[in-house]
Amino acid sequence: MGSARVPRVGFGVAPKQSLPEVSCTLGVEKSQRKSAVARMRSPARQTRALHNPLRRVMTPTLQGFLIVAAALFSIGLLAALSRRHAIFILIGIEMMLAAANLNFIAFWRFAPPPHPPTGVMIVIFSIAISAAEAAVGLAMVIAVYRHYRTTNVDQFDQLKG
Repeated sequence: MGSARVPRVGFGVAPKQSLPEVSCTLGVEKSQRKSAVARMRSPARQTRALHNPLRRVMTPTLQGFLIVAAALFSIGLLAALSRRHAIFILIGIEMMLAAANLNFIAFWRFAPPPHPPTGVMIVIFSIAISAAEAAVGLAMVIAVYRHYRTTNVDQFDQLKG
C-alpha cells in the first residue's frame, strides 16, 4: 500500500500579493519606486516590528545571572554538606563549580566592550578540571563501594592504606 501524497500548499512560499499601481513610464522618480517596494512588504515582516512591552523585562542583566548563580551555589553547598552518600556530595560539588562558571561568564559578558575572552577561557579550564574531578571522585567511590558495600560517608572511618 502506498501512502497518499498530501500537497503542502504554501509551504515555504510567500503568499501572493497584489502589486500596487506603479507607473511604468520613464518619468517615475526613484523615491516613488522605493515607496512602492515598501508597500509590498509581507505582513510577517511588519508584525516583527511591533513593540513588545515584555522585551525590556526579559533582557538578561548581571543581577539576574548573579542571583541564579547564588541559588545554584547554595543548592550545591546544601547538597554537599547535608547528604550522607558520596555520589550526592560529588553532585553538590559539581553544582558549586557550575555556579562559579556562571559567575565567570556573567562578569565577562557584562565587562566594558573591548574585553578579551578571559572569562570563557577560565570556564573552559574549569570544565576540564571538573570533568577530571568527577572521574577521579567516581573511581574512588567505586573502589570504596567494592570494599564496604556502601556509599554512606559516615561509615568510612576505618580507611586503611
